[in-house]
Formats: sequence, C-alpha cells, structure tokens
Amino acid sequence: MIQKKIVMLVFLIVLFSNCHKSENKQDNNLLLLQALAVQDPGIAGLLAPMDLMRSMGGSSGAGAYSKGIVSPFQTTSTTEEVSTVCPLGGKVLHTGEWNESDSQTGASLQYSLKVKYIDCRIMGRDTSGTGANRIMALNGDAMIEGRADLIFDVGFAPQDAKPELRYTMNSTSRNNFDSYTVNGHAYPKSDITTKASNGKYAFEHMDDVDKATMTVDETVEVTGKIGDEEINQVIKYKSTTKLH
Repeated sequence: MIQKKIVMLVFLIVLFSNCHKSENKQDNNLLLLQALAVQDPGIAGLLAPMDLMRSMGGSSGAGAYSKGIVSPFQTTSTTEEVSTVCPLGGKVLHTGEWNESDSQTGASLQYSLKVKYIDCRIMGRDTSGTGANRIMALNGDAMIEGRADLIFDVGFAPQDAKPELRYTMNSTSRNNFDSYTVNGHAYPKSDITTKASNGKYAFEHMDDVDKATMTVDETVEVTGKIGDEEINQVIKYKSTTKLH
C-alpha cells in the first residue's frame, strides 16, 4: 500500500543511514576508526537514539531502497525482544509498543520502548556547526518514549508515485539512559527530553536510489538532566545527504 510505504520512508530519518555501501569494506573500516577516535560526542551522543527510533519499524528494521521502494512499516507491540539491524552495523533489541497512523494529509507515530544497543553504529549529528558528521557506536540500555506528527506539503498525494516528498514534522521524545556509551565514552545516568517544532524535511529523486537525497532543517530543544547537571539547550541543524 502506497501510504504505508510513504510512512516508512518518512521515518527513515536516521541521518545518512544508507550513505555508505556495505560492500566497500575499506571505507567502512576507515569510518569506524574515525568513530573510535571521538572520545566525547557530547550532546550529539544523546540525540543519536532520537534519530534511530525514527528508523525502526518493528522487526523489519529501516527497510531497503530499491528504485524508490521501501519495505512495509510494521507496528510493534510485544513483550519479547525484537532485534533490529542498525544502519551501519550492530543491532538494537527492543520491547514495548510502536504504533502509527496515516491519512491523505499526514501521519503520526507514537512509541514507548525499552531498548538495548549492541555496537549499534549510525551517522551522528553535527551539533557544533562544523559540518563534520561522525559515525557513532552506541552501547547500553535506555527507556524511550515519544511521538511524531507530520503534515505533507500542499499538493502531495500519498497515492501518487512521485519521486519527491516534503513535509513538516513536530516531535517529542523522552529518553532515560542507564548504562550508555557512545564510541566508548560513558554517559552518567541521564533523563532528557527533546522537542522539535516545525522541522522541514525533504526527500528528492526517490525514483532513483543512486540519486536519492534527504534534506533536514530543524531546531531541537533539549532539556533535562545529564548526571547531576541540568541541561537546557537549543540546537539548530541543517543538512542534505545522499541516501545511498
């Protein structure tokens, strides 16, 4: 069903999830070494699970591109651990609920999950403004709950097989971290809430997997506690990347 495919595409917001082809082992090894050299990812390491949650679709994972086609979205409601492969290697085990609904004008996603990261590697955000996005290797446990609501741009019809998709999204995510590390850096127990308002997202050239790009322009407000430290920070983020 076209709507289901569109919704799955929308939540492939793990930035750069398919940037690097798995068959290029030399490039992957170099990127992994780059990741391990990053000792303290800072707030970007705590934002990584927020992006990863938007890529998870039950046991089907993030899906795979093939000339614009992605795997169907799956709703999760389970007390048994579900394993999801991470974009650049490793995996996530999760239990809990993951529900979505969609319409002609938009879609909504709501989740409440207990998560265990096992060498889960993704491309992290650049929160410093330098443009240097880095691979992050996640390990540890977290409790994550949140919601995302999106509205398609005027003129977009889910039933049309268009190669472009643009939408506005509002999302909130609360993340409780217990034993959690990123690239070997151990974070203290943390409880943070992220809120993105009126974020702009665009997928272009989705009829050709080799040309497909994703643009993200959003402002994220981060509040809560990292260890004993109170945090209240606003992060602006804008990036365009190829999806393959």
